[in-house]
Amino acid sequence: MCAVGRLPVHPHLARGEHGSEPLAEAADRSVENSGDVVAVHLDTSSAGRLAGAGEQAEHGHLASVVPHPAGTLRCVMSLRILLVRHGQSTWNAEGRWQGRADPPLSSLGQAQARAAVDALGLVDDVWTSPLVRALQTATILADSLGVGPVATDHRLVETDAGEWTGLTRPEIEARWPGWLAEQRMPPGFEAAESVVARAVAAIADVHEHTGGHGAVLVVTHGGLIRNLERHVGLVPEPVPNLGGRWFSVEAGRITPGERLVLVDHDRISTPEAL
Repeated sequence: MCAVGRLPVHPHLARGEHGSEPLAEAADRSVENSGDVVAVHLDTSSAGRLAGAGEQAEHGHLASVVPHPAGTLRCVMSLRILLVRHGQSTWNAEGRWQGRADPPLSSLGQAQARAAVDALGLVDDVWTSPLVRALQTATILADSLGVGPVATDHRLVETDAGEWTGLTRPEIEARWPGWLAEQRMPPGFEAAESVVARAVAAIADVHEHTGGHGAVLVVTHGGLIRNLERHVGLVPEPVPNLGGRWFSVEAGRITPGERLVLVDHDRISTPEAL
């Protein structure tokens, strides 16, 4: 275990956890796990394409995939970024696919954000997607931690769900029979490569802003977290509200760390917790 910044963190992969709440986020695509932890190299000095993906990274940040053997333990001073999914939104509660739509947190989502503070400890900065459900979560956390102001970045928004935005799974199945099972996407559904390119570019800017040291909380969305996990060679699992994964950024590379959940969903879902 390696303590970096003001939070204890693990440097490499841990298996994920499932949340009990159905996700209303972008669909996963089938993947194969290579068995290796993969680091994403950041070159913030020159413009280019996302290696292996063929997508233009925003703001001139070049990302390429660099193999990193699984199980290798290192303890280095680096930037640690915790990407966390927002609290439950009103559309999460209804089982609706959100994408770029902008529903607020539900009362349960607000309670989840308040409860997550105790598990966080201290962070140096808080960044967030500007979508209301993420911004509300980040604001609750930052205010409780005494960190601010909260920085927003549009590149941290959720995957655009296209024509599925606002629909429930039964509604999608009725209009596009079999598409969910076949992992087929409707018109306007954002490509995984696009999501990864903007996520990597945002992380590069966080790295530059912090000088490459400390611990940063980034409140974002389940689809973005899963796409980034998939890109670095992991098999993504559902991300519960206030769940996420640590990533380390060191020597120009992004390396995945442990999955975690910041709240006890069984406890916080009870009426008295609200």
